[in-house]
Amino acid sequence: SIKLLDNSVEAARKVNMEEAMLKKALVRVAFLRLLEAQMDVDHVKLRSEIEAAKAIGVDAKDIEAAKNALRKLNADSYREVVQEELLELMAAQQAKDKTKAEARALKKQQHWAARR
Repeated sequence: SIKLLDNSVEAARKVNMEEAMLKKALVRVAFLRLLEAQMDVDHVKLRSEIEAAKAIGVDAKDIEAAKNALRKLNADSYREVVQEELLELMAAQQAKDKTKAEARALKKQQHWAARR
């Protein structure tokens, strides 16, 4: 059961298991929870497990499959997830654009300072 796996992961964490192995175990448990939630009819639980799976690094194709199941269960909840993802992408792009603009401004400053 997933609870048994949770207990095993927690025991591994307590004995300072190698980080890479612990990460693999956490991803696997999140994946199994995601599968379990897809079999349920509770869209709130499925949405929660999708968010947890994304945070821990479950493979994107598995998350997409879960989102497809969510779309079938509750279109409004699916729409909210997709909107959140779009907002995250827009924020990341804005941050990237801001960094580029700041780098250009710094380069101009350095250019003009060198000319003085």
